[in-house]
Amino acid sequence: MRSTLRPNRISLAAAVWCSLALGAGAQDPGNATAAPSREESQAKLEALLDAFDLTPQPVPEVPDDPPPHEGKMIDSPEYRIEPPDLILIEVLEALPGRPISGERLVRPDGTISLGFYGEVHVRGLTLRQAKVKIIKHLRRFLSDDALGLHDTRQAWASPPAKPARAPAPNRLDAPAENGEKTPFQIDDAAPALQETDEPAWTPMPPELSVRVFVDITAYNSKNYYVLGDVGAPGKLPHTGNETILDALQHAAGLLNSADPNNIRLVRPGRDGKPGKVYPVDLEAIRDRGETATNYQLFPGDRLVIGRDKLVEKTVQVDRLAAAIHNVVASIQRQAEMNQALSKAYSSGDVAALKDAVEFWIREMNRPGGAVLDEDVLRDALLRRLQPKPEEPKDGE
Repeated sequence: MRSTLRPNRISLAAAVWCSLALGAGAQDPGNATAAPSREESQAKLEALLDAFDLTPQPVPEVPDDPPPHEGKMIDSPEYRIEPPDLILIEVLEALPGRPISGERLVRPDGTISLGFYGEVHVRGLTLRQAKVKIIKHLRRFLSDDALGLHDTRQAWASPPAKPARAPAPNRLDAPAENGEKTPFQIDDAAPALQETDEPAWTPMPPELSVRVFVDITAYNSKNYYVLGDVGAPGKLPHTGNETILDALQHAAGLLNSADPNNIRLVRPGRDGKPGKVYPVDLEAIRDRGETATNYQLFPGDRLVIGRDKLVEKTVQVDRLAAAIHNVVASIQRQAEMNQALSKAYSSGDVAALKDAVEFWIREMNRPGGAVLDEDVLRDALLRRLQPKPEEPKDGE
């Protein structure tokens, strides 16, 4: 086995060396293409920056025929930055004493603050667009080299030709195609690549800069909603892979008052188009393992869980009974007040009693009138009615 593998390794090494030697020898310094000058590189860089599209991206449409569901889910489109996302920004070579490092909150107006370097509007941009826009903004303060917009790696070229040299005595027997061994001479004087002193000013696409890093650390702007008779209704973060079943589990499941046959997914309309409503067959999803209505959720979706009809009627009766109770209690309080006034005004003059009530109504409606509390009410009535003191009873 060892005798079989060794010639193959020698043959491979020989082939690699030949390719390097021939390639290096083929490069004629007089015919080599000159590296672009810095001015040419700068012009190409400006063209790259101007050609990069920084237009905010529209909200993508969700397929509807059929809507994505378990087993046939789709990848979420490229993320659009919106308030209140958190963005991490790192610039390796900022101004001395003016570092750019850490998280930035996307404010309600769609901007992020870079401190000393100002503000940048990023609402609706993808991550790549935001990086390019930040780099273009920072060019007012930092050089293109500091922002990683030039590939300044050293250029490589072949050395000038040297006079012929006697071959070294080293030789290996390499297998030929017909199976016979042929001598292969290793020339240790083969030309090697040399590093030049001139850097290659190659423009770097701004989105590929390795000196500026932009990433999203908190996806706060993409949410969906679970409403109705669930244990924990409210807003839930969208991660891109949720389905109806996931949403119900995150919302702590259905309450006893919920109707499992009255669940629907409401998808809001976009760009002036009407919203869409998809019925959810929870029994089929849960008990029969069917996936057609276990829809994939997207930002802005509303999952609505309806209430059982009997429970709904009971709640309506309770609300009506509460309203009737309030009316009866009000009438009872009015009767008690009338009874107290009649007792306080011993003459029983109905006209005087009516006049007292009207006085109090005017006092309540007068701007800056009496404050509605028990003390003010009692004092006003006593002054107006001037009730007669009760006569002492016999034996007192």
